[in-house]
Order: sequence, then structure tokens, then C-alpha cells
Amino acid sequence: VICSDCIYQKDIVPLLKKVVTGLLKCNDSDCGDGGGSFLYVAPDGGRDGLPEFIAAMKSEGFECVKEDIAPDEYRRNPLKSGDEEDCFLHFHELSSTVYVLYEFKRC
Repeated sequence: VICSDCIYQKDIVPLLKKVVTGLLKCNDSDCGDGGGSFLYVAPDGGRDGLPEFIAAMKSEGFECVKEDIAPDEYRRNPLKSGDEEDCFLHFHELSSTVYVLYEFKRC
């Protein structure tokens, strides 16, 4: 499961936790592949609710196995047209923000 910058306030934490835990299987012998991973990208320093989300994931049996600065290609212009002015208009913080990549797996 991949998610980017979805937590803007603490109120969303229970809903996102429910979605992730519902989509990822358990990590026992019945799961085979270990149940998958949840990849989350957020601005360095996070948003309101990120620490609560990490704690909620841990309480559901997930471990944050990776917390790294996201690669530069995560900040490239996502527009098919490649128009830099449109990119700045819609994603102005993209080029100036450092993003962190989190990976969660069930323990």
C-alpha cells in the first residue's frame, strides 16, 4: 500500500489506520508473503498527527522498518506535460521540501 502526505490532522489517524490494517494481511504462517508493506511519504517534520499515526500503527502490530529521506525523484514534476509553471502552481512546495519515506511491516 502506498500513501503520500495523507495526514494533515490528528482526526484522520483512526481512519487511515483502519484502511491500512484492513488492506494488509497478518504476518503469520498463513500469510505466505508476510502480508505486504505500507509505504508512506510525508514532509520532513511531518504534519499534525504523524507521531500519533506511527504510534497507532505500532499498537496494531506494525513496525516502522524504514525511515529515510525520500529520493530526489520523489520531488520531480509529476505532470505528464512537464510544464514547470503548472507544476509550481499546483505543487509549489515540491521542489523546496524534504520528504521522508516510512515503511511499515507487521511484526
